[in-house]
Amino acid sequence: MPKRKSPKKSNTRARDPEKERRWRQTLAEHAASGLARATFCRQHGINQHNFQWWQAEIARRDTEKASAAKPRVQANPFVQVHLSNRTKVPQAERCLQIDLPGGSSIRVTEATPINLLSKVLKMLEG
Repeated sequence: MPKRKSPKKSNTRARDPEKERRWRQTLAEHAASGLARATFCRQHGINQHNFQWWQAEIARRDTEKASAAKPRVQANPFVQVHLSNRTKVPQAERCLQIDLPGGSSIRVTEATPINLLSKVLKMLEG
């Protein structure tokens, strides 16, 4: 009877929160020291390759955490529009007003530069 192969183990290990905390503290100490990475590592007996790996890994984890925290866009991008009761609006008052959650609003007129509106909308999208 042939031997069964055991399933391959994943190369990923469970995260060690204490190790991550220590590396975050070390990276913060390095940033506060103003020293070059090589000098800091030499003074603290840290392998530079490990230091660099953890620096990149923590940046990746922070980016991953930040992107996971972004609010999801609703499936239906349309919102209800309320029209003013006024039928004749003077040219100077004609605008599109976008009321945002939280009480802010954006007023867009014919004179609003399209590139400014584009930048504002990109900022709001995050």
